[in-house]
Parts: sequence; C-alpha cells; structure tokens
Amino acid sequence: MKKIFIFLLFFSISVLGFTPADTIKAKIAILHRAGEIYNPLKTRDRLRAGEMLRIFVLPITDCFAYIIHSSDGESTLLRKAEVRAGKDTLILPNPLDFYVFDEAGVEEKITIICSAEKLNEIESLFKKKEYASAQLWKSVETKIISQNKPNLSETSDKPFPMAGNVSSVNEDFIETMNYFEGNKVIIRRYEIEIKK
Repeated sequence: MKKIFIFLLFFSISVLGFTPADTIKAKIAILHRAGEIYNPLKTRDRLRAGEMLRIFVLPITDCFAYIIHSSDGESTLLRKAEVRAGKDTLILPNPLDFYVFDEAGVEEKITIICSAEKLNEIESLFKKKEYASAQLWKSVETKIISQNKPNLSETSDKPFPMAGNVSSVNEDFIETMNYFEGNKVIIRRYEIEIKK
C-alpha cells in the first residue's frame, strides 16, 4: 500500500507539472535572420555583418529576466523585467525589429538570465546606468555562473529553418524554442563572431 501511495504521489506530481518554488523554467532563444532565412542562433555562432537577431524569453514560471550584451569592452543591460508565466513574453528589441551587427571582425556576447529572485549583483552593477565595463560584468557573470552551475540543465540547440510573414515567424519560432530549467537560476550565454 505504501509503495502504491508513493508511486501515485510521484505520478500526480509529474502529470500536474508541480515544481518546487525555486525551480525556474523558461523558453529562451535568439532568432537569427540572414536575408529571408530564419534559424535559431547557436550558443557559439558566426554571423556576417548585416545579419540580424531577435531575442525571445518566454517564462514558464514567474521570474526576473536580465538580458546583457557585451562588446568592445562595454556591457549593456538591454532589459531587466519581472516576467509572469502565461502573461509575459519578452521579445527584443521588439516583435517587429531586429538587432543588426554591422561591424565585422568583432565578438559579441549576449547573456540571458532568468532568476527566481532579483539578482543584487546585476541590480547594483547597472543601478545608475544601463552600461558598465565588460570586465566588471564578466566578474559578476562569473560569480553568478559559479554559484549556480551545478543547478543548470542544458539541452542542445536544434536548427529549425522557417520563412513567412513577421507575425507567423515569431509564433512559429516560439513553438520550436527549447525549454530550460534551473534551480533558482537559468543562464544562457551566446558568443557571436561577426565575420567580414
């Protein structure tokens, strides 16, 4: 009888989607556009100058989201927001536009963090302005990663080419995005080399 109760408990937890309060779940991805070809950006990728990116964060559990861009010795907080599951979707810069990297021969980095709580290190670093030195950001990022690395789960990036009008591209892309889960924090880092 005890074994049946335990089995039913675990079964109901998995079926109902119950997760501990400090577990964070989100769909996170970056859409890469080259001409009329759309693909998910890999965590380490190469782009040509003029190709475009759009960032997506879709929370499955309520969280605080931070999106930071680093290049040329400077890091910029693109967005911080408290996002609610089922109600908010972050699309940066917005659902119609893209970020364009037009300077060849540089390396760009985008870090997306979803956290169960506000991260004081990031809040303090970007308290007075939306940019900081890349060196200061790297030390904060390294600290957050080292504190949370054992709790992160990663899945592989899978290519999914698509084409269509703007609204259907966003909707189709959201459907193909991978889920990520972490204990208190999810961290996704994208390193991009801009080719000539």
